[in-house]
Amino acid sequence: MKAEKIKHTALNRRIKYLLFLYVFLGFAIGLFCWATYAYYQSTVPSTISIKAGTSEEFNLRIPASGVLGTDSETVLALNQPLTIVAGDTTSSYQMRLKLFGIVPLKDVDIQIIENTTLTPVGRPIGCLI
Repeated sequence: MKAEKIKHTALNRRIKYLLFLYVFLGFAIGLFCWATYAYYQSTVPSTISIKAGTSEEFNLRIPASGVLGTDSETVLALNQPLTIVAGDTTSSYQMRLKLFGIVPLKDVDIQIIENTTLTPVGRPIGCLI
């Protein structure tokens, strides 16, 4: 009777230990997935501004794809260099990004802005020339 009780207790201990390992493994995998998602979300800018009439090349190096606009079916891969050519007029677009093409990552606003020039006037103060 005592031997059966010891055997039963050892079996219970082993089951509890395996259950603990499975829960810990699940927690570790979940934490890794969350950290990866948070890293990629912080890597991508929320707004991209491009001067009108110019082109910009971006290399985000993330395993994501993006769809420009709501009715567009063109999928852009962001794991390779991407060149955006802006028109001559100012406008705004939105690109939806999906991590690994499945998980929604971020909405990026792409703004075409005017070319502005700054002309310094006046005298500098506090600068020794």
